[in-house]
Amino acid sequence: MSAELGRIEALGWQATSPDTDGVRYLRRDGADVSYPRGVLGTLDGLGGEGFWLDSRANAVGALLRDYSIPTLWDIGAGAGAMAKRLGHYGVEVISVEPLPEGAQEIASLGGEVFCATLPDLELPAESINAFGLFDVLEHLEDPSQMLDEVTRTLAPTGNLIVTVPAYQSLWSAEDEAVGHFRRYSTKALRSLLRSSGLSVISTRYLFAALVPAAAVLRALPYRMGRGREKSDAIKHTAARIHPRPTVNKLANLVFSAEARIARSVPLPFGLSILAVAKKQNPL
Repeated sequence: MSAELGRIEALGWQATSPDTDGVRYLRRDGADVSYPRGVLGTLDGLGGEGFWLDSRANAVGALLRDYSIPTLWDIGAGAGAMAKRLGHYGVEVISVEPLPEGAQEIASLGGEVFCATLPDLELPAESINAFGLFDVLEHLEDPSQMLDEVTRTLAPTGNLIVTVPAYQSLWSAEDEAVGHFRRYSTKALRSLLRSSGLSVISTRYLFAALVPAAAVLRALPYRMGRGREKSDAIKHTAARIHPRPTVNKLANLVFSAEARIARSVPLPFGLSILAVAKKQNPL
């Protein structure tokens, strides 16, 4: 058992024992999630080596280092793409994923993982020092239950790290294909988090270089009624996660440069939003 689970058990909570495949199951039905189960492989931890997953994890990893966060509960962890990468930053990740096939892949990577939703865990109040919701909120028709549970279980000095897709104006067939309910503005994200008792400490954009391409190649055709069929949209999403080596190399150079710039000058726009929130101080 990891030190983090041992710490929570010392508060009176009992972790479910791992099954023979290494997964700690609280459910096996997959829960009611909008992400198409057949598409899960496009975000897998073993094969997803592309620039998008790498750059997102690098931005989060740098932020965790800045905030001195050594342990993170990754809620809606998919198939471990984030957990795998954050390990390179020395961060211990406890993954929580409701789809069994995703949880099983995380376990195959050697990660600590629960097959569950966050409410399933029934964690002690104010017990968790850091949560991550990485491209999760947009998959929830009503994210308030998830966020209310985050607020209940987050320690008074704890942090919530969030990434969401930016700009409803960039909505496209790709959003529909992967089960999004919405894209976010920084204002909408702040309002959502505030409604669950959280205060946003900072927001920043990621992937500024991808915005023109998303607008011209995805959003504009969709608005003109020429959006891709679902199968084609899924293939396009997979191509972004698993790009050709030459494309991946060039993109890594671009987003490495973006990251260096963003350390000094915030990007004015981006395809994703990265936010940090804490509990609101009681009056």
